[in-house]
Formats: sequence, C-alpha cells, structure tokens
Amino acid sequence: MQDHDSMIVCQNCKKQVNSDTNYCSYCGKELTNRNIKPKKELKTKEKKEIPHKGILITIILSLTIIAVYCIVLQLDLDHYKLKSNNNTKSISRSNGVLATMYAHKTVNIRKGKGTNTSIVGQLKTNDIVKADISMNDWLEIYKNGESKGFVFRKLLKSYPLPDYEIISYYWDTYDYYTLVWNVKVKNNTLFSKFNTRIEFTTYDINGKKIKSYYTYISELTPEGITTSKTYSDRCFGNEYSAFVIIVQY
Repeated sequence: MQDHDSMIVCQNCKKQVNSDTNYCSYCGKELTNRNIKPKKELKTKEKKEIPHKGILITIILSLTIIAVYCIVLQLDLDHYKLKSNNNTKSISRSNGVLATMYAHKTVNIRKGKGTNTSIVGQLKTNDIVKADISMNDWLEIYKNGESKGFVFRKLLKSYPLPDYEIISYYWDTYDYYTLVWNVKVKNNTLFSKFNTRIEFTTYDINGKKIKSYYTYISELTPEGITTSKTYSDRCFGNEYSAFVIIVQY
C-alpha cells in the first residue's frame, strides 16, 4: 500500500496519482503542480462542554442543605419536645393535643390527677400555659417546655380573661307590666370603670326578639364585683328567655 503522503492530485481529472511520476496515469495530463496533496479526512471529535467541578459541588451542597432544612422545619412544626422528670416527652401538635390555656383566677397545680394528690404550685390570674387537652378532667400543664403538674380542666379557659365580665344575671316579672333585672359584673382590672352600659334583650318561646333594654352601672371597682338591679319600662307577657351583654366599656 502506498503512503498517503506520497500521493498528489491531478489538476485535470482530480485523481490521486503517485508523486514520483510526471504524467497522470488516468488522463495523461502532465503534472505541473506537485504541491497539491490530497486532503486528509479528519475525524473531529465533538468536545462536550463539561461544567466546572466546583460549580457542580456547590449546587449539590446547596440542594442538600435546603432538603435538610425542610425536614427539620417539618419536624419542628409537627412536634413539641417537652421535658418531664428528666425524660423527653414528644406530643404531636398536628393532632391538636397541646393548646394554650388561661387562668382566670388563682388555681392549684397538683402532682397527680386528683385533689388527693399534693399541691406543687399555683397559677395566678392571667397566667398562660400549654395544656394537654387530650386528657379528660385533669390536664397536664407545661411552662417553658417543662411539665408543672395537673390542673382541673374547668379551672382553665381557652380564652384570655376579659377586662370586664358578667358573672351572673337573672330576671323576673315584677308585676304584669314590669321586668326586673339583677346582674353581677366583675372588673378584672386594677382601675375603676365608670358608666358601663349593660344591655338586656328578651325573646319569645320561638326565639324571636321582643325588645332590648339598657342601663348604666355608675362605677366598677378595681378587681371587684358590682351588682345592679334594674326595672324595665314594659313587660309584654310573652317573655321566655333573655340575654345580657356589656355593649360599651
């Protein structure tokens, strides 16, 4: 086989002939230009662009950190880690077991579920705690992530203590034409409150409103209970139920 480099191209017929001859062996044309060599068929390999290794590592690390953060965040939302007697107690938040509860007055904290267990502390008025409401009559309460004991369920409320609240009320017919109202209002603040408006509304046996009445209590003493007795201007005779609210502070 002849070396590819010893071949030239005939300018007349474009055939490859040996460079040692003076005439083309195909067309007989004199070979005047011996500098033209056949072109080599170059096999070019496509270069694949490969991203820099540092960029790939940075992207992988970033995605890993994001994934770990999402997992930790999900665990934090789904669980509370609460310490009790040097043990870690996990209570599921998603199941609605823990709830914020409020003390509307001073209540005792018991060591166990029942009044026959020892008192280990107290909650003061307006204290806020976390309570495991999955329990029945006695709720285990937590402060700052630690179990403090048990409180009777009815002594805790699911809403904050209001500044003013109606403790009790009742009404009756004074005569055939007049209604008499008795209402007790408690001031839970440390300040006196003047001219507090109380509204009374009566309803018939079908729940239809009959009429609303109102009165003013001249003063509510700090952290005190005030009783007010009021006579309405008219009795219709079909009053079946009533409702009392504080409509204005």
